[in-house]
Amino acid sequence: MLRIGLSALVALFVLGCSAHAQDDAHREIDARVKALIDAHMQAQSVAGLSLAVVKDGRLVKAQGYGTANIAGNVPARSETVYRTASAGKQFIASAIMLLVEAGKLSVDDKISRYLRNSPAIWSGITVRHLLSHTSGLVRGVRGYKPSASQNEADLIAKSYGVPLDAKPGEQFGYSNLGYFILAEIITVQTGDHWSKFIKSRIFDPADMTATRLTTQEQEVAQLATGYVRKHGRWEPVTNATALRPSGAFISSVLDLAKWDAALRTDRILSHASRKQMWSPVRLNDGTHWSYGFGWHVRKLGNGRLVDHTGAQDGYRAVFTRYVDADLASGFSVIILTNKSPNKALRQFARDIAAVYLGGDTAKARAGDPLEDMDD
Repeated sequence: MLRIGLSALVALFVLGCSAHAQDDAHREIDARVKALIDAHMQAQSVAGLSLAVVKDGRLVKAQGYGTANIAGNVPARSETVYRTASAGKQFIASAIMLLVEAGKLSVDDKISRYLRNSPAIWSGITVRHLLSHTSGLVRGVRGYKPSASQNEADLIAKSYGVPLDAKPGEQFGYSNLGYFILAEIITVQTGDHWSKFIKSRIFDPADMTATRLTTQEQEVAQLATGYVRKHGRWEPVTNATALRPSGAFISSVLDLAKWDAALRTDRILSHASRKQMWSPVRLNDGTHWSYGFGWHVRKLGNGRLVDHTGAQDGYRAVFTRYVDADLASGFSVIILTNKSPNKALRQFARDIAAVYLGGDTAKARAGDPLEDMDD
């Protein structure tokens, strides 16, 4: 009896020491992350920031720092909602892939099939070119006005006379116009506005209850005010009221963590679709560029690093995912902020990841074609 009792006591002692060591490790990680965040917010004069860290589909950290609204003294929380700008391009790309899975279109379809009276110079552009920013289309959308409600098909038509920057498939050239066109293709193929398809096929199945269009901000109670820094003071920005498919969504880190978890399964997108989205695009000359469909893509060991930033007045976002070879497991860092400009946000996310991964992920920065320039 004495031996059994002693063994049990020893086992309890070992378990207690192990739990204590884990607590110490968690406190050390939290302290290092907090130090990185404090340094970044001070260096970049960031008002508020929300962070989510996800490992293998499980949320391991979600927290807000700083202030979501200065006038109301509202703290940033994990539930705080921000404009995500171009980090939301992945939802347009995902919707296209859902239509591909349903047999409604092919990524190699010519876009002239879906656009009325499109110009001859666009005849060589495919859906794949739009998804990967290799269409040769210009970056901006002619006639777009942030404060005006405009029909998206009419806006696209205003760019019909604009010369291409390059031949389709020849080179990477970031194009918001391309994602306007992708949204219009979704509308044409579903018979309803593209946003309704994304809500019903992506946001609802992923239980992303806080994610919606920028034009629906009034429906969200915990919306962060966007700021710029002028003359040593934070000044609130006036948000664009027009819908912009190339940066159409507001969300929270908690909702994006739900989406991250869904991306590690076939629940919404198939393995084949996700693999295609996270593969570098092949250019006409046979070389590859580090962008897939709605994501920047970089090889990292046996897996890959996929990410996207978002930038618009008053807001910056980054969604960084470390994905293993089978796409099922990995590690993600999601950061939303309410201040612009906010430099080096992509590398900041990788520095946060390095704390959790126990290694230096800074090497993944090498070869970034567009460091924090997505908008």
